[in-house]
Amino acid sequence: AGPAYDLWRYARLTGDPRALAAGEKALLFMRQFRVPRGAQAWECPLYEPDILAAAYAVLAYTDAYRATGNADWLQDAEYWAQSGVPFVYAWRLPSRPGMQHATIPVFGSTFFTHSWLGLPVQWNGLVYAYGLFHLADCGSPRADFWRTLAHGITVSGAYQQFGPDDSRAGTYPDSYNVWTGARNAAYINPEDIMVNLLAYLGHDPDFSSARASLASGARVHVSSGARVVKAAADETQLTARLRFFSGETTYSLIAGLAKPQAVTWEGRSLPSVSALSEAGEGWTYRDGLLFVRHKHRQTEGELAVSLAPPAS
Repeated sequence: AGPAYDLWRYARLTGDPRALAAGEKALLFMRQFRVPRGAQAWECPLYEPDILAAAYAVLAYTDAYRATGNADWLQDAEYWAQSGVPFVYAWRLPSRPGMQHATIPVFGSTFFTHSWLGLPVQWNGLVYAYGLFHLADCGSPRADFWRTLAHGITVSGAYQQFGPDDSRAGTYPDSYNVWTGARNAAYINPEDIMVNLLAYLGHDPDFSSARASLASGARVHVSSGARVVKAAADETQLTARLRFFSGETTYSLIAGLAKPQAVTWEGRSLPSVSALSEAGEGWTYRDGLLFVRHKHRQTEGELAVSLAPPAS
C-alpha cells in the first residue's frame, strides 16, 4: 500500500500512462487482502493488524480516484478507512482528555518483546487521519463521520504534546500511556499534527489536482500548490480556477498538453521564460509538462492556457 500510494501521487500529478497502468495493477492486487497488516515490519511482526497499513491503503485508493475518477477506487478507500476504526479509542477517562481518539498502532507486539495492545502510537493514527481527510474531500457518503474522526485524532495528538514550559515543547511522544499519562520517547516533531490541522481548516498542504478532457478526448492533469476548484477545456483553451491566500505565490503543473500559444493568470499575460526563477511570474514548457509560477492578487483566480491548434 505504501509504494502504491507513492505511485498514485506521481500518476495524479503527471498523468503518466505507465504509472496509471502500474498503479491499477497494484490496487487490483491489493484487493486480495482484507486485513491491514505489515506496514511496520522494522519492529512489528509482519502479520499483525496494523493501522498504518490501513492509512496507506486509504491514501493510495483516494489518489487513484482523484487521478482517474473511477468510483470503484473510492469504494475501496472506504473499506480501508473502516478497517482502521478498531484501532481508535472511542472513550476517555475524565482526567485523560488525550485518551479519546488516541490510536494504537497494531494488535500485537513490538520487537517481539512487549505488547502494543492499548498503548497509543499517535503518529500512526495521524497518517490515518490525513487519509480520512482526503477521503472526505473526495465525496465519501460518510464524509462528516470521517472528518469528525480525523479531527478527533488530531486533537488527541495535540493533547499529547509537551507544553511551552518544557524543553521538548511542541513535540509529542512516540507512545503515550493513556492510564498514567506518561509520554515515552522518542519525541516527534509535530508535522503530522500540523498537516491534519491545515487539512481540517481547508488548507491541505498537499498539492491539489483535477482532470479535464480536451476536444480530442485526451485527458489533461492540472495540479497546483493552490486549491484547484475546477478545470475545463474546449477546442481553444484550458481553464483552471485556483484558490489560495491573497498576496502569495504558488506553482502549477499541467500535464498532457502540447506547447501552448499563451498563458494568462487573473487576466494578465504571463511571459514564457527558460526558468521560473527568472521572473516573479511566468511559464515554461518541456516534455509535455507546462510549469507556471503565479502570484495571487485575490483569493481566487483563473489560469487560462491557449491551446496550440491541432496538427493538420
